[in-house]
Amino acid sequence: MNIQNVIIESVAGYSLRATILKSENHSGKRPAILCIHGWTSQMARYESRVKPMVEMGFTVVLFDLRGHGETGGTLSDFSISDHFEDCKAAYDFMIMLDHIDTDNISLIGLSYGGYLATLLTSERKVHHLMLSVPALYTDDIFDLPDKQVGPHTTEYRKYPHTPDDNKALAALHDFSGDVFLLEVEHDEFLSPQVMKSYRAAAQPGVQYTMIEGADHNMKNPGVNEKRIRIWSEWFKQFAKE
Repeated sequence: MNIQNVIIESVAGYSLRATILKSENHSGKRPAILCIHGWTSQMARYESRVKPMVEMGFTVVLFDLRGHGETGGTLSDFSISDHFEDCKAAYDFMIMLDHIDTDNISLIGLSYGGYLATLLTSERKVHHLMLSVPALYTDDIFDLPDKQVGPHTTEYRKYPHTPDDNKALAALHDFSGDVFLLEVEHDEFLSPQVMKSYRAAAQPGVQYTMIEGADHNMKNPGVNEKRIRIWSEWFKQFAKE
């Protein structure tokens, strides 16, 4: 596996640390995956998780949002809007790589990253969307720093929401590409209602599965391996020889 560390310029002069992962055994135009990590997570945790897709021939781009990992910064300084700008910058960087098949673009989003990935489908061309335990946030905090976590968010997630009252669900409703929703049985951060809202908003044909006995961060023995198998099995259909 070829690993290249790069810097992606985001808005307002911020530099995002990123990594490009490529297979040594594939050439020509390659399908691509942009992986968006979760709240307080970082790209360093994802290299092993996406390795099977790299071995299939995907180019995978990992990056750290502002306030996370190697990008650094004070997390409380940034809003959802700021992180959404980071995602758009990372996407735009990825599709400009000279070996990328721009007709085969995928997103993997985890928790907060799943919410951001869903939003990204409304402003960038995406064909395949893998959402692992996607989070949900009220629209009115979108531009407010340091509001992603708190009682208001916890309460919001207890109730049904629709594309009419949530911009991420509206984006998912309008997305016509392939979608996979991955839930865990014992999610200590997300009410079961969150996944119900995502499933109801998605177009017919959405794929869904639950990992039994798993918590939100999938730290239980064997759970991460199950997640990797689910991801790799789904992405096989979009790989190119």
